[in-house]
Amino acid sequence: MRFVEKYMSLPPKTIFLIDAIGAILTCIILGLILPIFSSEFGVNQSIFYQLATLVSCYFLYSITIFWLKPSRWVMYLQFIAVANLVYCIVTITLIIFLNSNTTAVGIIYFIGESVIISLISFLEFSYAKKNKALRTSSI
Repeated sequence: MRFVEKYMSLPPKTIFLIDAIGAILTCIILGLILPIFSSEFGVNQSIFYQLATLVSCYFLYSITIFWLKPSRWVMYLQFIAVANLVYCIVTITLIIFLNSNTTAVGIIYFIGESVIISLISFLEFSYAKKNKALRTSSI
């Protein structure tokens, strides 16, 4: 619980930076590392590249908000939280339901990734809800 309390006390700008760092790390993993092991995952390399492209858009979004520091930051945080959940749904759909060759290692990796991203999204929603009264406050 201490982690959640610390997270909730961070400035909004830092929340966007954390999201951007997570997105760029995910992008590197999906775009550079996992394609090398695509046969072990049973996933076509193009799927890794497509997911990396989507996540790079999330990185650009979060880092832009981090730099711009908009006064109405709550709606931007809610947007990236929803986008993160959409990424999880897209990933699970592509990997498990549309790709019959996915190995157990691939399924475990992508479910694990989706659980982590869903938890981050939940924290972002909670943070936005906690700070909703501050909609027009500075980031």
